[in-house]
Amino acid sequence: MPETQVSYRAFAKMVGLSEGAVRKAVERGTIVQGVTGKDTASPKIIPTIAAKEWGKSIIEQDDDDQDEIEVTDRDRKEAETVDMSQGIALDTPKAEADRLAAVFKARKLRLDALIMEGELVDKGRVYSILFEFAQTVRDLLLNVPDRCIDNVLAAETRNEALKVMGDEIAAALTSLAQTNEIELVKP
Repeated sequence: MPETQVSYRAFAKMVGLSEGAVRKAVERGTIVQGVTGKDTASPKIIPTIAAKEWGKSIIEQDDDDQDEIEVTDRDRKEAETVDMSQGIALDTPKAEADRLAAVFKARKLRLDALIMEGELVDKGRVYSILFEFAQTVRDLLLNVPDRCIDNVLAAETRNEALKVMGDEIAAALTSLAQTNEIELVKP
């Protein structure tokens, strides 16, 4: 059964690079066996061979691209090895490993800068503060009956009792709205 052949553009999408990068790889001779019809008007790429020659991993495509390419389980496993949280695959070419390391370093520096500027905060700290705030809301609302029961029982009409309860709930919510800005970044 013949290998699936795709355009330069489709292959570029498969490996997550530009069409120009694929053209340059073919021109430099990085991809030789993975290209067919190189001297024709519309040369084609054999994805699995070209990716292996070039040292790239094929990434999974959107559903609309499924008719043009077929991503195998082996391709998925290769794509997963490029994830920096899992480290760089041992068979990754040095140039690609250096590029991935530089990208990782740049991302880390950007995140560090965002943390220093207070634009990015620790998720655990946010959850902790939200939990404390939810406890405050719960406590204020659960204490409403205790604070107003005597006035409700003393009310002569149903409307007076509802007004007492409504005023007490409004006071609790107003006190919540007047809390200072939550400080997420440690001073």
